[in-house]
Amino acid sequence: MTFGPPPGGSSLVLGKINDRREVVGYYVAADGFTLTGFLREPDGRLLEFVVPGAVATQAYSVNDCGTIVGYWLDNNGVFHGFYGHPASLQSFDLPGADATLSQGINDQGRLAGHYVASGARHGFVTEPIPGASCDE
Repeated sequence: MTFGPPPGGSSLVLGKINDRREVVGYYVAADGFTLTGFLREPDGRLLEFVVPGAVATQAYSVNDCGTIVGYWLDNNGVFHGFYGHPASLQSFDLPGADATLSQGINDQGRLAGHYVASGARHGFVTEPIPGASCDE
């Protein structure tokens, strides 16, 4: 299987494929600037999404029940994590973090990634997030 960005888009980057053959990633939109997240379904449909208020949305992982994680950039240059489905994305920040970058999710709904606090990078793994687990 090969595919590229939608018409007018460029620089498509893949994040992860799950066992259902759903693929997530992001690409540069037709405006040449905005990073847009996507979920490619097994039938080839591309569902595009941007976190409300984001100048960049980057999807990095998807679990086997279709919950997507990634991070987004606001107008002030601050990164925030997100998780959810294309039509219902939830933004989050770790307490005390200057930037939160979520990059992985498992089927139990635990998110993993890194954050920046006081100029240093740290890793994180959350407890299961309600609504992000495949067991619900």
